[in-house]
Amino acid sequence: MNAAGIPALHLGDIFQRSEAKDLLALLQVFIDRSGSGLLRISRLPGLEMPAGDVDLVINWLDSLRPEPLSWLDSPPPGLSAKGTAALQRWKTAFQGLVSKDSPWEVICTLLLDRTSILASHLAGTGILDITLRIALWQLIYFLRVPDGGHAYQTVGSFISRLRRRLRIGDDRELRLPPPEADSLDAVAVMTIHGSKGLEFEAVHLVDIDAKHFRMGADPDLVPESLLRSIQHRENFEEETEASNKLYVALSRARKHLVLYESQGAYKAQCVSAIEHAAHLLQPVQGLATAPKAVIAKATGGHQAGRCEFPGFMTYMVCPRRYYYDYVKNLMPASGLHPAALIEGAVMRELFVPYGTDPSVAANDVEMTLASLGRAYKDSLTHLRAYADGLLCVGRGLTRAQCAAMAKPIQVTCAGLQINVTAHRISSSGDTYTIHFIRAKPSGKLCRQRSAIRWMLKYLAAANTNLSFSARLHVLSTGEEETLWPDGPKWDNKFAVAAAEGLLAGNIEARPNQYECPKCRHFLHCPA
Repeated sequence: MNAAGIPALHLGDIFQRSEAKDLLALLQVFIDRSGSGLLRISRLPGLEMPAGDVDLVINWLDSLRPEPLSWLDSPPPGLSAKGTAALQRWKTAFQGLVSKDSPWEVICTLLLDRTSILASHLAGTGILDITLRIALWQLIYFLRVPDGGHAYQTVGSFISRLRRRLRIGDDRELRLPPPEADSLDAVAVMTIHGSKGLEFEAVHLVDIDAKHFRMGADPDLVPESLLRSIQHRENFEEETEASNKLYVALSRARKHLVLYESQGAYKAQCVSAIEHAAHLLQPVQGLATAPKAVIAKATGGHQAGRCEFPGFMTYMVCPRRYYYDYVKNLMPASGLHPAALIEGAVMRELFVPYGTDPSVAANDVEMTLASLGRAYKDSLTHLRAYADGLLCVGRGLTRAQCAAMAKPIQVTCAGLQINVTAHRISSSGDTYTIHFIRAKPSGKLCRQRSAIRWMLKYLAAANTNLSFSARLHVLSTGEEETLWPDGPKWDNKFAVAAAEGLLAGNIEARPNQYECPKCRHFLHCPA
């Protein structure tokens, strides 16, 4: 709408906005040993550093893992003159601030006293400029208010609790503009839930389709439950919620109600309640074209045409996450859920890379528990029990304290060379079973099963005299699942798209309400 010249006020997800990410990156460096937030900080006004120097600092931090910000007094050798000058500016900006300070005090000090970041946001009177300043105010005020867990929150506790809030969607109140914005001359863009209790002269409602509003045309005059003839219905609660949402949406308008039905999506279908009310509406056929997104290209560190299999599955979820994990080799742990840290430590204790001596003792679990420290002192007993349970099941599968990964297999899938490293490979005659082990069940958007079946299809096609299957083991539940190759004529569209993207070197960010809050790169992505 803004691009078309219609002023629209829309905050959206505050924590996905660029200006909010800048502030989160500033807070991240106080608790993150990897220095991943420097990718974003190095581009802020007055804090710029050449990209080569940023990579040098991050690689040095990754190898040594010093205390956060302690490296400002003893930087790595080899920095350029501009890099050294930038490092001195960082030292001046962060001087005297620590992770135990209030995030409100830290951000206000940096914005108002130490940097020129805020100056660039104060110019401009357009609706986009005003929206940016509103979003900044929403976030800064959010930093000031205690989160209910402690009377005084620190930078560290804020980052950890922010991730938890985002994972359960407890940040929606920040998407509502403050009352001071009511006088702005702009179209209010809001969710249906956010419009409850409000009325407007004209309302435009997009996406009137069955995907968003699954409901019948009219409710029964007498509910089946009262007639003692109720039958089980799948997704009953979701359908009821969809019905309520549609009612709220349609009842916000005083005079004008404009509904938009998208017909371009696969199997698009209008919600039945609107179809049955077609005689009340005036249909208008139109065509809308959205500008094509600019896709970021990978830098020199990306080897187009080949990747690791875990990297391929990561790319299927988010290309930018793949870029951070496998091209930049960033491994920030700040703010991650402690259970996720324990799961990673368990897998490192159970398996070492192929060709590495597994007899060398590892104590990753103990080191991780020690690093959690006082912040999770009440949970350490439970986390230790969780780790012991995973280790017990894992060692039962491998029949060893620690095992080496299986020899990598090279598979070419849709032109992409994939290096498949399984946890174990067993065989019986001409039949091979590739074993993959994970700590917990797959998430909502995990592509592991489909990616494995797709990979097996190409592996079987390249070795027609052999038979292949995969076995997926889950340590936390003890579940096991056998996977077979996809049919020769079936090509997984998600896997094919990922292969094409990797071959082209596309690394665009792919925001997702389920995956982003639990991603280790959430605080600095995209950068």
